[in-house]
Amino acid sequence: MYLRELGLTLLRRWYFVVIGLLITGGLTYLVFDEAPISYSATASAALLPPSSVVGPGGNPFLYMGGLNQALDILSKSLTSDQSRQDLLGDRTGYEFDAGQDHTTSGPILLITAEAPTPAGALATMQAVLDSVPTTLQSLQVDLNVPPASRITSAPLTVAIKPTLISKTRTQYTGIFGVAGLAMTLLFTGLLDGILVNRRTRRAAKILPDAEQSSSDIPRAIPEVPAPIPELSVGQPEAFKSSSRLRPGSESVVDDNPVKSTPQKTK
Repeated sequence: MYLRELGLTLLRRWYFVVIGLLITGGLTYLVFDEAPISYSATASAALLPPSSVVGPGGNPFLYMGGLNQALDILSKSLTSDQSRQDLLGDRTGYEFDAGQDHTTSGPILLITAEAPTPAGALATMQAVLDSVPTTLQSLQVDLNVPPASRITSAPLTVAIKPTLISKTRTQYTGIFGVAGLAMTLLFTGLLDGILVNRRTRRAAKILPDAEQSSSDIPRAIPEVPAPIPELSVGQPEAFKSSSRLRPGSESVVDDNPVKSTPQKTK
């Protein structure tokens, strides 16, 4: 019942609905155009075992087992507050993350950089990727690891074109659009109620005035016809005919009617 009444209200006040939809559409477009967007760029690097483990002429990819622990330490160092400050500075909207690539089982470091512009995303990604060898070297130098036993790294993939991230803009646009539609329905129902109540009060005010005006008009008194006298048995025909005169006319009746006597013939 409520949905049926709501539908009838929207049909009755369709012009309010059209105005609300136009306003909502315009403001939603502005939100879509002004909402913050970002770009993402990814790169990856692999940790390689030390030369002392591989040996002369050996294949380092055959000795990558056991390097996941070193990868965890490297990712923690790259994502520390000090490292973020050195790589990003005070720029707003710039962010990056570095951690193990869980789509593989090897010691692969996945770097993801985000920025408000495509060039900013690529630059941030490249800066983090360039810091991987130096950070890995610094960690091992602090532990006095011999050069022949140090773990190294090699870049695997580098993004050339960043990816647009429109999740935030889509969320803002959807929320604003739904809110505008709800406000349109709400205000349409509210305005319809106000207009209906105003019309009802106006009709209730006009009705007593009309009744008062009709009571002031003088009414014509109907004329009552004069009663026709009743005729009794034995009244002469002359009285009967005279009694059939129009109401208000006077009739004369002879109280001593002359009876005609039949003449005798000789």
